[in-house]
Amino acid sequence: MVAVANSQNLNDEVLDLVWWCATNTDQQAEIGRFLLTRDFVAKHSVGQQIAHYLLEFLPFTNDTTQLIDTTNLLLQDNLISQTAKDRLWKQGQRKTAFLVGFIERMEGNLPNNNNTIALDSNIKELECVNSEQGQIMLQTINHILKKINQEHVLYRTLEVLGTYLSHPMVRRLADIEQCQTQAENVLEQLGLDNEKIKARLLLAGASEQLVVGTISAHSLAGSAIRKKLSNVLEPIQAALKLLTTPI
Repeated sequence: MVAVANSQNLNDEVLDLVWWCATNTDQQAEIGRFLLTRDFVAKHSVGQQIAHYLLEFLPFTNDTTQLIDTTNLLLQDNLISQTAKDRLWKQGQRKTAFLVGFIERMEGNLPNNNNTIALDSNIKELECVNSEQGQIMLQTINHILKKINQEHVLYRTLEVLGTYLSHPMVRRLADIEQCQTQAENVLEQLGLDNEKIKARLLLAGASEQLVVGTISAHSLAGSAIRKKLSNVLEPIQAALKLLTTPI
């Protein structure tokens, strides 16, 4: 069925048949997620059927990567209702894998449930940070990092952070001290002296490279991730706090 679902000739009839065949099988959720990666399916009425099933299946999903992927896919277009999206966002405050799906899929359109407002600034380097959506993005990422206890949540959150704040003069590096030095050097090259800009430049260098080696080498899990990686996470969280504080 997966081979058929991946066919370039997928059409209404084949899609109906694939989903019908997948129903009530052990692979139904997996096939459903796979199908929703196809734009044709996401815009089709069957796509809404798949989304409804995956939404109902979420409470029984224990794999963190699957939780993130499913949430990401469900947030496409109008696959699920606004009420369902609001419920997922609320659940994400406790189970942050849901929030990773939001920050991956809904950049520029994240829920504003805390009356977050834009920060005043006329500095070009901080435009993406100081907007209302920029503030929500960084606040959400900070919330995720405070509760980190699973490596894939951390990997994907850092990838979103680095991508969102990417800068043409900043490279993604595997060492937090090198990221800090790079931020200082770029700030000097720009002829600027601003702690918020330096924080933004630091975060632009973020990626999973900063943590994957340590997590793999020590087989870290749970709260041990935060403890062992405090030298990486603390500077990142300090930068996030600075960027979300009105000054």
